[in-house]
Amino acid sequence: MFTDNLKSRGYLPHFDRTGYVHTVRISEFDIVPPNLRRPSTKNPYGACRLGHPAVANTIVESLNHLHQQNIINLFAYVVMPNHVHILARFNDAISDVMRNFKSFTGKANNSILGRTGEFWQPDFYDQWVETDDDFRMAKSYIEFNPVRAGLCESTEDWRFSSAFLPTCDLEALNRAS
Repeated sequence: MFTDNLKSRGYLPHFDRTGYVHTVRISEFDIVPPNLRRPSTKNPYGACRLGHPAVANTIVESLNHLHQQNIINLFAYVVMPNHVHILARFNDAISDVMRNFKSFTGKANNSILGRTGEFWQPDFYDQWVETDDDFRMAKSYIEFNPVRAGLCESTEDWRFSSAFLPTCDLEALNRAS
């Protein structure tokens, strides 16, 4: 099913069909994946540049811009210190949207931080959200991420999150599209 829409650029496969809801995770360039971490790894979590408020604001503003331009329908997001989670319906090819988003935010954030070079890891991880239960679980997972990480007491305390947005009804969205 939909195998003609699977794309790969040599890293991770992506289901690149427009109009579907996905969760997406993008990570800073210098994070060491858990399966590759060694006791000698100096900073496996990377530089945590996304913890800088101006950098996190750039991410949030860019996501809101994509939503306002109807490139995505944004349902949930969280900007963590070294990665970002997004729950959205992609109205353009997910690979194009993410490439443009990462290019713009990477350049803007490097400028804010007075640095050059890679900002994001080369690829992103996405998962197609098939059911209402999947949607609710993904939204909860995303918004509770800073609480689970011990960064705040409740979801509403995390400044760079969609936790304050009204709950989205996926069934209604599906009927409308």
